[in-house]
Amino acid sequence: MMKGKLEPSERQKFIEKGKNLKEALASFEEDLVKLSDELQQEAQSIPNMTHPDVVYSIEGSDQCLIGTAEIPVGGVHMDSILAETVLPLKYAAFSHCFRTEAGAAGLATRGLYRVHQFSKVEMFVLCRPDESDTYHEELITIEEDLFSSLGLHYKTLDMASEDLGAPAYRKFDVEAWMPGLGRYGEISSASNCTDYQSRRLGIRYRPAELAASTNPKKGGKGNLAPTKFVHTLNATACAVPRMMICLLENNQQEDGSVIIPEPLRPFMGGMEVLLAKHHTG
Repeated sequence: MMKGKLEPSERQKFIEKGKNLKEALASFEEDLVKLSDELQQEAQSIPNMTHPDVVYSIEGSDQCLIGTAEIPVGGVHMDSILAETVLPLKYAAFSHCFRTEAGAAGLATRGLYRVHQFSKVEMFVLCRPDESDTYHEELITIEEDLFSSLGLHYKTLDMASEDLGAPAYRKFDVEAWMPGLGRYGEISSASNCTDYQSRRLGIRYRPAELAASTNPKKGGKGNLAPTKFVHTLNATACAVPRMMICLLENNQQEDGSVIIPEPLRPFMGGMEVLLAKHHTG
């Protein structure tokens, strides 16, 4: 507010100075938003501290052994912008997995139920946000169809929030009956991580439709729709050791032989039964 009378020329100087300050402030605010976003991106790339005894590192290097193929498969499209037309992307990855199984105790620590190294087939999906619930159901259906075809007795659990890991928006666990343990044991899970992982990995897609332009004369790249983060989902198709537990324990006969489920027989040379080996002293 300007008090007192000023010469017109002097008054105009103050008006111009005010305009310049207003424009500079707007520019600084834009820079602040940009820098805040960049700072957030950098902060998200910093992992939490880890206990020296833990998830397996390779001595003499900065590399670690994975606990699931979900990690490297998610990194395939890191820092990329996908065309909407290529979505969904569906992957199945076979890998060796390494876990410390910290805190495990009791009978399950012996045998195949809790092991430090095992092989697993993992399913991974990248899709549009409005489709992730549908593909979550699809992954669960694949798991259930697989376990049903092998004759397993299982139940599917919709996990409560307390049992969700940090990335999961919703997670289903599949537990199968394991006679040796005398209870149901987890053999699979399926998680919808929405955009939690894609924000950290920088995986976006560009919608196919053009963005509405406020300037009809402006064309070309200015009309491209803004990018959005994809949703990611992961699910276990087959964790080999626990699948072996279910197949052997549920199909073993009194004489020690094991009936081979019909879908597996073509992979066993047509064999229908695994006969027990009898040793004589």
